[in-house]
Amino acid sequence: IWPGEEGPRWWLLTFPASVNRNGSARYRLVPGGQPSPVPASPLVVEETAGGLTVDTGTILLEIRADKPIFHQIWFDPSGRRNYREENRVLVTGSDELAIRTGEGIFRAQWAAPAVITLEEAGPVKAVIKLEGGLWDLEGKGDFTYTCRIEAYAGAPHLQVDLILTAGGRRDWQTVEETWIRWALAGGEA
Repeated sequence: IWPGEEGPRWWLLTFPASVNRNGSARYRLVPGGQPSPVPASPLVVEETAGGLTVDTGTILLEIRADKPIFHQIWFDPSGRRNYREENRVLVTGSDELAIRTGEGIFRAQWAAPAVITLEEAGPVKAVIKLEGGLWDLEGKGDFTYTCRIEAYAGAPHLQVDLILTAGGRRDWQTVEETWIRWALAGGEA
């Protein structure tokens, strides 16, 4: 409570939200002592043999330890979880995360599988952390990456934060080029 008053005069609330064009949405602020309401279409996270899948209701994301960042993504803007082949966004096996230095190219595909950690999983939000290396063809790894993916129930987007770290044999390295590449199902890269 603010001095001399019964409580705050205003609050600023910031949260991810999604409203369709010409649509509306209703949000409710719940006091801390009460359980949070579950969304009508909750987020679903499932473990798979090689990683995990995250279903937001509009996006189905498959993450595998042997693939850098994303393996497959489907998008259904209707929110009906219609993840058929025609709704696939990425072509499998087309992904690439790499760095070029004066000594050569270092790729995530040439490194050991990434470590996948499910940092948060609930009906509204999931946070997935991937930690992996970037190696050259000789198996030398001077670089690592940490990627955090945030997904929200019903949201038509993902938040991806990627950190590349140099280490290894030298105190510093000059990076000439860095790229992340996926082929879209429609034929574009």
